[in-house]
Amino acid sequence: MRRDERSTPTKLSSSPASTSLTSPRRARGGPRRGPRRRGRPSLRPQRRSPLRAGLVRLAPDERVLWLVLHHIVTDGWTDAFLMQELGRLYDDSSTSDAPSAPTYADYAAWQRRAQSGERHAAALARWRARLAGAPALLALPTDRPRGDAPAHRGARVAFTASPAALAPLRRLARAEGATLSQAVLTVFAAVLRRFADQDDLVIGLTAAARGRVELEAVAGFFVNTLPIRLDLADDPTLPTLLARVRDAVLAAHEDEDVPFEQIVRALRSPGDIGGSPLVQVAFAPQPPGDVGLHLRGCAVRPLDVHAGGAIFDLTLLTRETAEGGLEAFLSMPPICSTAGASSSSRERSRPRSPASTPRLRPSPRCR
Repeated sequence: MRRDERSTPTKLSSSPASTSLTSPRRARGGPRRGPRRRGRPSLRPQRRSPLRAGLVRLAPDERVLWLVLHHIVTDGWTDAFLMQELGRLYDDSSTSDAPSAPTYADYAAWQRRAQSGERHAAALARWRARLAGAPALLALPTDRPRGDAPAHRGARVAFTASPAALAPLRRLARAEGATLSQAVLTVFAAVLRRFADQDDLVIGLTAAARGRVELEAVAGFFVNTLPIRLDLADDPTLPTLLARVRDAVLAAHEDEDVPFEQIVRALRSPGDIGGSPLVQVAFAPQPPGDVGLHLRGCAVRPLDVHAGGAIFDLTLLTRETAEGGLEAFLSMPPICSTAGASSSSRERSRPRSPASTPRLRPSPRCR
């Protein structure tokens, strides 16, 4: 919402398009087949609704609800908000009396105005200073040669870390005044340095980009990618590296309103490197908490269906569990193998002597 010259509230967006739910039908080939087939084709919002839904009948008392959303209309925050709204509407289909919240169109109008001001120009200048001379590519060893353009397909590997395994990392984070996500990013950076044999790293950190309280109940794609640049040339200890990560992340969040695309254009990053410009590896920590669907009188469980997408060469997605552990996924495109490095990959990678192998010096506080 905004106010015009007469201080009268004015709505900026039109009514959302309606989305119909396909009729329940009996599943063929298992409960995952229907959702997976519908998760792969690309949605073209100019031709159809960016949201599609269906209900599959498995048995008289068992159903599968599938939702396919184009990424231009959703992010992790919106997914959780959507599940909450579905649960509320299932319990009570009456219209909510809550005051009207801003819309994504309102946010887009505010963002355009903000990007024309001096504050935005200063933030963009700080991004240029942080990333001046940054490497165009984080050269991870891959199983297949890079193509001329990134292939947005791939696979993922899931793994978990128990609360006991995370305990030393939590203690280190508390000692350095950092968060667990910053500590995980620190370890991730150390591993990337080891495999890429590269001291100057740029890792994309996903940010919710909902710095205004009014945006917390707005559906849409807000996520921004923050390029976090880290220097490991002096072979830092783990606490030292964590302090650098903490400071770099905090500084990046101060300027998180600058879209990633504008940062890339400002740096004139080359687009012919066979991958995403500036950032090829991303870290995506998800907010803790329950994001599942709760329907009164129903037992609901999620089906793990992966649509096969991979935006970057490597993406680490993490979420803290209620028990204090960590759930994580590594997603990668076809240039990387989920089964490990092949012999051809090992032949293409550079030989490394023990003296030149990147490592982190041990610290008593990390043991």
